[in-house]
Amino acid sequence: MNDKFRNFTNNQQMIAHIRKLAKDNKTSTQVILEEFTLDDFVRRIAKSKYKNNLILKGGFLLSSLIGINNRTTEDIDTDIKGKDLTSSEATKMVDEICNIIPSKNDPIEIKRVGNVQKIHEGAEYVGYRVHLLGTLYKKSKANIKIDISTGDIITPKEIKYEYNSLIDNSPIKIYAYNNETIIAQKLETVFSRSIVNTRMKDYYDIYMLNKLRKQTDYKKLKLDLSLTRTALENTANSRNSFNEIFEKVNKENYSWQITLDYIKSSKAMRDKWENYIHQKAYARKINFQDTLNAIEELMLELFVN
Repeated sequence: MNDKFRNFTNNQQMIAHIRKLAKDNKTSTQVILEEFTLDDFVRRIAKSKYKNNLILKGGFLLSSLIGINNRTTEDIDTDIKGKDLTSSEATKMVDEICNIIPSKNDPIEIKRVGNVQKIHEGAEYVGYRVHLLGTLYKKSKANIKIDISTGDIITPKEIKYEYNSLIDNSPIKIYAYNNETIIAQKLETVFSRSIVNTRMKDYYDIYMLNKLRKQTDYKKLKLDLSLTRTALENTANSRNSFNEIFEKVNKENYSWQITLDYIKSSKAMRDKWENYIHQKAYARKINFQDTLNAIEELMLELFVN
C-alpha cells in the first residue's frame, strides 16, 4: 500500500492536506475529515474477519461511484450475510473493527459512542445503527455512523468492489451492491413512496447515476438493463410493491407512469426538492424536472428491454 500517512507527522500537515482536498472538491474541511474517517473504517472492515459478512451499500458507496464532489455522506450503510443480526453481535463486530489498526502510521482513532440503536425504516429493512467518533492525531474529530441491516434482496448477488481510498488512492477490496441493485432500490422507493417520500436524495442519485452511465469513459456505472429490470422486480416483490410499479392500468400505461405523473404535478414534491438543493450545494444546478426526466428515461428503457 502506498501509505499516504507516511508523508504526515502531525495534525497540521494532515489538516493542510484535507483543506486542499476540500478546495479541490468544492466542499468543507469537515466533510473531508468525515470522509477520511469513513474511508479508514472501510479499510478496517476489509482487514477484519467480517470482510465477507458486511456488504457495502448506500451513500458511501454512491460517493465512491459518482465522486465526493457530487455526493457526500456521514455514514456507512451495510447489509450483513452469514451472521445473525442482534444488538450484541452488532456491538461486537463494530468494536472489533474499530480496534484494527490498518497501517502502522495510521493517525485515526475510531471508537464507538454509546449503545447501538435499532432502526426500522418502513418495511424495507431492520437493522442497527452505531455512532462512531473518529479522532485524527488526537485532535481533529469527526462523527460518523454505520448502519448494519438485513433483509434486502441483491440481484443476482453482491460483487467484489474495488474502492479507491480518498486518503492515498490505494485500492480497498470489499463486498458491495452491484449497480443494478442500487438503481432498482432507488426506483422502487420513488414509486412506492410517491409524494410522501421525503428522501430527495433518491431523485438526485437516480439523476446522477443515469447521467454518468451514459458517459462512455465512465466504466464504474455500466448497467445491464435486463438485469436492472429483474432487480426491480425482485425488490418490488420483496417490499410488497410490485403492483405499484408493474400493474398494467390500461392499454398504454403501467402503474409507475401514473405515479410519476402524480409526482410531476405535486407542488409539495417541488418544495421538498428546493429545500434539498438549498442544503446540498452539489445539487443546486439541477431542477426537479431534470430528475423526473431521468427517472422516466430509465424506466422506459427498462420496460422496452
